[in-house]
Order: sequence, then structure tokens, then C-alpha cells
Amino acid sequence: MNRLKLSFIATAMLLVVGCGGGGSSSSNTAKVTKVESIEDAKSSYQSLSALDNLDGLSSQLNNSKLQKTSFSKGDTYTCDNGGKITLSVEGSTTTIVGTQCQYGTSYINGTMSMTYLADGSEKFNMSNLTLKDGDIEMSISQMVFVDNETEHWATMDGDIKIVSKCFSGTYNFTTIEKMYEAQDGTYNVESGVFELNGARYTFSNPTVTIKVGETEETILQSELEQRIDDTTTCSE
Repeated sequence: MNRLKLSFIATAMLLVVGCGGGGSSSSNTAKVTKVESIEDAKSSYQSLSALDNLDGLSSQLNNSKLQKTSFSKGDTYTCDNGGKITLSVEGSTTTIVGTQCQYGTSYINGTMSMTYLADGSEKFNMSNLTLKDGDIEMSISQMVFVDNETEHWATMDGDIKIVSKCFSGTYNFTTIEKMYEAQDGTYNVESGVFELNGARYTFSNPTVTIKVGETEETILQSELEQRIDDTTTCSE
């Protein structure tokens, strides 16, 4: 879940407020929409976990002049193509609305918000959102992500579509039980249950049991990690 958290939150919310990450190692091509086997389930999860390692995207984010723009309540930023990004704050909720905003090779259209909840959690909500950069495009019809850094758990529910050179597919995901991050310096999930495209993933550090229909397989969580160097090549 920590890797999925980085994948979506860093890519989406931080797209307009600054940050980014990088990665290295091998990659492969995964094109999964319907999960019918354990191998499909592995590939589907790996595709999502790879997103936070797309250097082409993160490099653009790090260098974007938009990141260097200081937003204040009610501010509107005019993008390279005349589109706009507007920031508004109401109570504990900050909302960012991109209106066909093109800057450099990046594009954003749709709504993102972050709300500080009473229990100390942060709730990220994305709706009708399109993010593009170079060879990758994410279309998010709806996604709700809740993160509690104090208690080290997160939940994620939503529907997205991803298109890129390296992988593409339509993804539906639901958190059945809160995903608690391992505190052992790994990307592992200590415990939790997650469903992705109908496959169920039950985590118990350091393993995960994947169930598709009546078929189950338990593997190391590290086998679900996927790292992609950039968007220019997808060969191993």
C-alpha cells in the first residue's frame, strides 16, 4: 500500500504542489483489464505499483515552473495553453481544480481535494480527473484515499484508467480492511485486505495471499513490486 500511496498521491496531488520520485531496475509490459488468474492479479497489481517510479513523469514534475508557483487561498494560475488551475480553501478542505491546464508536457483537467479529518487522517478525493505527462495518461473517474501517518494505515477506493507505453488497463480497487504499513524499512504491508479488479490480496508481512475465484497463492510481497526506469523503454 505504501507504494500504491506514492503512485497516486505523489502523481496527483503533488503534481501541482511539488515533489516527485525516481526508480531504477527492470520493467515489463502489463496490459490488464480483466483478472481471470493469479498471474493476471500479479500483473495488475505490479502495473499500479510501478507508477511512482516513472522517471519521465517525476522529472517533469520536479522541473515544472508550476511547482515553483506559490498558491494562496483563491489563487488562479494561468497555464501555458491558457488553461487554469484554481486553489480554494474551505474549513479543513483544500481543493484544486484544473481546467484544461497544459504546462510543459504535463496536462491536468479535473478536481482534487485534501481534507484533514478529526482522527488525524488525511482524505484525498479525486473526481473526473485527467492527468497526462509524456507517454502516460491517467483518467480517474473517482478515487478516495485516506491516510493516517500516525497509526500507519491507509485505505484506497476508486476507478481509474491508465494508458502508457509500458502498461495500460482499467482498474477498480476497494479496501476491505485497513492497510497497515510495515515499520521494518520495507515497502511491505503489515496487514490488510485489498481488492483489485476482482482479485483479493490479503497481506501479512512479508507475504500476501492472492485469491481469484477459488484459486489462491501465497507469495512474498516483494514479488508484487515493479520498477520502471522511464517511459521510453519497456524492455527487461
